[in-house]
Amino acid sequence: MKIIYATCALFALVATSGCAPQSDLDSMETEIEIASVNSPEGGDFSSTIEAGEADPSVLEISVKYPQLNQRVQVLLENDEGVEEQIYFVHVTRAELTSSGDYPDGPSFSEVFQLMPGSNSVQILINGKLYFGPIVFEVAQPEPEPVKANSSNSSSGPRACTDAEKESARQVSVYGYMAWAGNEVGEFDRVTDFVNRMNQGLATSNSATLSGLLRDSVAWVDGGLQYDTLLVLQSRGSVIFNTGMC
Repeated sequence: MKIIYATCALFALVATSGCAPQSDLDSMETEIEIASVNSPEGGDFSSTIEAGEADPSVLEISVKYPQLNQRVQVLLENDEGVEEQIYFVHVTRAELTSSGDYPDGPSFSEVFQLMPGSNSVQILINGKLYFGPIVFEVAQPEPEPVKANSSNSSSGPRACTDAEKESARQVSVYGYMAWAGNEVGEFDRVTDFVNRMNQGLATSNSATLSGLLRDSVAWVDGGLQYDTLLVLQSRGSVIFNTGMC
């Protein structure tokens, strides 16, 4: 018999609804341990959504043993009522190996940078509610103090391009991934982060954004200190949220 199971594993700044009591979850986990078949056509599907342990504004999404042709969606609704799909898994037969197995293993994962405010997240399976909604509250970043400028330069702040806003967002998302990867020895995440920062530098002429991207590269050279990452993330959030470079 196919067993469907969801985990409610959340950290600080998270309010939950629709979660089974812990005793029920324990019994469900016990049933899963004795299951004998885990494949695209007979697996014990599970999915989790949780706030990052080091950074609660980072949403960590995990899907395990998605079934053949099963549509797994993660939807997010912000405090303004705008809903978007932030993750999607759909395994087709054409994507399976010649032996009918997952080509890259049964676990699928992604991280998503939550914006300040209330973020209501839920998982749908084939269009039907599977888990949630749960609400992740993310605090507004502290604005940076405005520095006095004695020059009369006419080159003031301007609206960011979409590419520049995306570069600012990537500081948070891929910076966190780089820090986490460095902690567990997955150094390709660090390399990917540096490449993304350099790509942003090559396409932006904004002094504000370029300074952030250069500091992000220097953060890697300085040993990826987590406290420094929080400062970089705050600067990136200000640029992304205000849209001003």
